[in-house]
Amino acid sequence: MKKIVSSIAAALMCLCAYAQKPVVVVDYFTSPSCTDAGVSALRGHVIAGLAATNRVNLIDVETEASLSLEADRRSSEMAMEDQTARLGAMKTLGANYIVTGVASKIGADKRVTDDGSVYYNGNVVYSLKVVNAEDGTLVGAESYTYSDLTGSTGSTSEEATVATLRKAEKDMKVFVSKYFKVKGVIVEMGEMKGGKAKNCYISLGAASGVEKGQKCEVFEVKTIAGREAETQIGVLSIEEVMADDLSNCKFVSGAKEIVAAFQAGHELRLVTKEKVDVLGKMGGFLNAL
Repeated sequence: MKKIVSSIAAALMCLCAYAQKPVVVVDYFTSPSCTDAGVSALRGHVIAGLAATNRVNLIDVETEASLSLEADRRSSEMAMEDQTARLGAMKTLGANYIVTGVASKIGADKRVTDDGSVYYNGNVVYSLKVVNAEDGTLVGAESYTYSDLTGSTGSTSEEATVATLRKAEKDMKVFVSKYFKVKGVIVEMGEMKGGKAKNCYISLGAASGVEKGQKCEVFEVKTIAGREAETQIGVLSIEEVMADDLSNCKFVSGAKEIVAAFQAGHELRLVTKEKVDVLGKMGGFLNAL
């Protein structure tokens, strides 16, 4: 019993370290050919999508005086010289990551049906990069294309473009799941039956943006020769989000190993698992046809 109480106490002490949302700066987006209005609209939808996940703390450079740049200065040589100073300012604000974007196409293609009717199909192509604010290294990049079957249609070019740009909001859920994983800990085991636990409770909840069905990988942490080594020992699935910092989970795999490590007082870490956007993958496949 002492070991279980000690484990819970240690877990609670780790909540601040493991359950904090990453701070993400959304920098200005650029484009070699798209209009400023179109690029701004795209960026707005990306920000809205990021905010809707409730998984990150956002900083918008347009509303932060130390990072804001006038439109005519963003592409100038002087702006390039500002980057080192701006990176320093982002770190001062507590930023963990920087998101940048480049738009290749923002518009709509005219279509004519067999009976002569005219409509427009949105055509939006852009990419996002995630940069580590600490050292400026590239964490990863993603490209998005909405056209043909994955673009939205409208009776006018503007209508189709606006509807297609909104698709960026939905894609941010998977983007955040991939690049801004939330970390937590197991705070308590649930009901025990026949020496086996049926469920457990973790430190992630509504405030972390997790939801029912979210998978979490469980890692056992050991210190070897002064270095930390993580070994994955199982997977949990969130059954119920109970509070801002509490969720009830069932065991997907590794129940025996997780319970044994927890009861032994070993350090366990949880990392949210990347979600798979099945519909998005189908859309990409259809685009490639």
